[in-house]
Amino acid sequence: MKKLLYLPILFVLSVIQGYGQNTYRAIIKDSVDGDVLPGVSVFIKGTKTGAVSKGNVVIYNLPNGDITLVFSLIGYKKIEVPVHFPQSDSSSKIILLPSESIEEEEVTVTSTRTNSRIENIPIRIEVIGQEDLEEETVMQPANISNLLGETTGIQSQTTSATSGNVNIRIQGLDGRYTQILKDGFPLYGGFSGSLSIMSIPPLDLKQAEVIKGSSSTLYGADAIAGIINFVSKAPSTTPERIIVLNQTSLHETDLGAFFSGRNEKIGYTILVNSVNGQAVDVNHDGFSDVPQLSQLSFAPKLFFYGKDSSLFTIGMNATYEDRSGGDMYAIRYKPDSVHSYLERSQSQREYSQMRYDAKLSSNVYLTLKNSVGYYTRTLQSGSSFFKGSQINSFTEAAVFIREKQHNIVLGSSFTTENFMEDKTLSLLDRSYVYSTLGVFAQDDWHIIKNMIIQGGIREDYQNKFGFYTLPRLSAIYHFTEEFSGRFGGGMGYKSPTVFTETSEEAGYRNVLPIDKNLKPENASGLNLDFTYKYYFTPNMSLTLNQAFYYTRLQSPLVVDSAQYYKGLIRYINASSPIESKGSESNIRVSTRRIDLVLAYTYIEAKQGYDKENPTLSFVPKHRLVGTFVVNTTNKWRFGLETFFTGVQHLPDNTLSHEYFVAGIMVSKAIGNFTIVLNGENLTDTRQTRFEQVVSGPISNPTFRPIWGPLEGRVVNLVVRMNF
Repeated sequence: MKKLLYLPILFVLSVIQGYGQNTYRAIIKDSVDGDVLPGVSVFIKGTKTGAVSKGNVVIYNLPNGDITLVFSLIGYKKIEVPVHFPQSDSSSKIILLPSESIEEEEVTVTSTRTNSRIENIPIRIEVIGQEDLEEETVMQPANISNLLGETTGIQSQTTSATSGNVNIRIQGLDGRYTQILKDGFPLYGGFSGSLSIMSIPPLDLKQAEVIKGSSSTLYGADAIAGIINFVSKAPSTTPERIIVLNQTSLHETDLGAFFSGRNEKIGYTILVNSVNGQAVDVNHDGFSDVPQLSQLSFAPKLFFYGKDSSLFTIGMNATYEDRSGGDMYAIRYKPDSVHSYLERSQSQREYSQMRYDAKLSSNVYLTLKNSVGYYTRTLQSGSSFFKGSQINSFTEAAVFIREKQHNIVLGSSFTTENFMEDKTLSLLDRSYVYSTLGVFAQDDWHIIKNMIIQGGIREDYQNKFGFYTLPRLSAIYHFTEEFSGRFGGGMGYKSPTVFTETSEEAGYRNVLPIDKNLKPENASGLNLDFTYKYYFTPNMSLTLNQAFYYTRLQSPLVVDSAQYYKGLIRYINASSPIESKGSESNIRVSTRRIDLVLAYTYIEAKQGYDKENPTLSFVPKHRLVGTFVVNTTNKWRFGLETFFTGVQHLPDNTLSHEYFVAGIMVSKAIGNFTIVLNGENLTDTRQTRFEQVVSGPISNPTFRPIWGPLEGRVVNLVVRMNF
């Protein structure tokens, strides 16, 4: 009986011995440069048995006979290797993985309303992808302004020597002509647009979409120069948890966190970001070049997924900010009779977002949107005070119809803008209420195999200024697979308000209310661009883009010079237009590990109403940007960026100096951590090296126009944790 019991045991042992006696060893390398590749998945085809390489891989207990091993890694082609056991040679095998083509992933753009692939969009649009945004997160976690300044045709410029406010100019036009969106919601405008770019942390962003040129047909007023649409991350079934800590050499500390996740029915995202910085007098003249700053942002969002592919999203965003600049003694201690000059801005912004997406049929989709925002701000400028609050709302319903040769959008929107000034601080009442009802239609017509034409029209009714018809026509034609061209044009308008760069610099002192006889500013523009993309090898590509544009702004809102010399700021419609024309040239060379970009912008912007100073202020005719990034296999990343800004005409009919700025970034990924050492403006280029910015008595100083950087060299250390 005992012998009979031993027989099954001996049989099992013999099977195990025959099945598990073999070991496979391999070293996995890149087929082009021979670098060892970590993180490669190796498994037996048809099973889950395998391992993940750390450069080399060892798999135990493999059976005798023929098997197939599968090697896979993102960015590389999956290969299958047949293996026979037993083997006479048990040494490590060399496996060479060929990389996939470096062609970018399919990029879908949301700001055109059709969710189309970028290569099929007739409108010229640039997308800043998630990789660039993540890099910006570890370089500048507090706000997005630096990354926008690296984009061709966009100038990020400090406008105040004390508050640190930044103005974003597209193709030479002032920042108030650019519509800032988040997930398609126009959240900032009028009074609430004064510090919008400085209040957007990049930690929760998936991509940024930039449309240059008049886009009012798509999104109504305020989009004369273009739109910037920030697209938030959506939750996935794989939870995302990110914490970023940043410390700069200018005594600023940033702490940000982003969390997301979802199941079958519910998803969530949560963003928390805190910024605390001390005022810094870089050039030791007794006045701040970097403001004292305290900022807190909180943005939770919930996603509800229906069984019929519908999605309901509800979220809110709250931002609280306090920034102070001016006399360093007054900032650090308390203003006295000598050290009395202080600029302080305290703001609070809350807004809600609701969106419903539903599939009505196989080719018809419905989108409903609503947002309501409340913004309040108190501004102190020396002995002058200004305070106001604003309530904005946006409601839209749109239907998207996808046909064989047409992508059609039909919709209607209603926006309100209600500004209320605190009358206890000023005898001037600059309050106003604007409301706009609009209807729009757009068709992307795939007219022939290689050509798409986009036609759109919008009809707005504005409660103060009546009806506006805004047409737009664009086209894209693919001459070959590598070469394509775009042409387009459209119209736009902007309702007049006192919230301009000039008013902001004056602290709204002596700024007269908008005259009831003023007209909205009207714009028309044309653009033409060509793109050529060629692959030398599957791992190396060259992309060339050459663009030309022209924008004409009729009845621009300008300061009445006769009143200005009396100490008053009164806005009028200029009798002659502002014209901005120019070109943008981009060269990009990409390999799997190296990315080189050179971009040149030429702008000629004229203000026809000013015969003595006909060139638009703060617009450099020549601007050159260069970036060079290297990624290594051992998770090191090196970056170099350079900026050349040419001479700018200033409001007092003088010229600025041209200047050059360079920065370096080094990062290392270690497990779930990424450590970044970043140096901005290592050349220590500052306007104060060329001229004295602050002059006059300490208690009532005057400031030169700000045309260059003030903070000088900045070094920051960032730790990013992914869990």
